This record gives sequence, C-alpha cells and structure tokens, in this order.
Amino acid sequence: MTREFRPVFRLSALDALVLVAGAAGAIAVWHVAPEFAVLGAVAILHFFLFCNVFRVARRPELVWSAVFLICVSARAALGAVAHR
Repeated sequence: MTREFRPVFRLSALDALVLVAGAAGAIAVWHVAPEFAVLGAVAILHFFLFCNVFRVARRPELVWSAVFLICVSARAALGAVAHR
C-alpha cells in the first residue's frame, strides 16, 4: 500500500524549536566565526523551507541536498563566505 504524496505547509512545535535554536546558535557563533554562523543558518533555513514549506518528494529532496552541499562546499573552498 503506497501513500499519496500531498505537499502542504506544516509547522510543528519541534520545527519552531529547531528554528529558534538555530537562530540563537547562529547569533552566538557570529561573534566567534561568522562564516560558520552563516553556513549553519543557511542550512537550517533551507532544510525548513524544503521540508516544511515546499515539501518536495524524497528523490528530488536528496538531489537538492547533494546540490546544496556541493554549492556550500564550493563557496567555502573559494573563500566566498562572510568575513569580519
């Protein structure tokens, strides 16, 4: 028996907690290493958007994750992240 994929916006208490903790963590880390704060905030925001707002199916989600990691890694390797 297969379930029908029905994308719809959702927000749970755990999602809200992760977003608040991620924002607090990014703010706390910003004073020490802004590049890690930006990477962490971007990762959490993208995860929230693609898991809770856009709700893509599993296979495209894995493709998006791989492309995202490649882009973030390339940007970090090129030194194109926030600097003090």
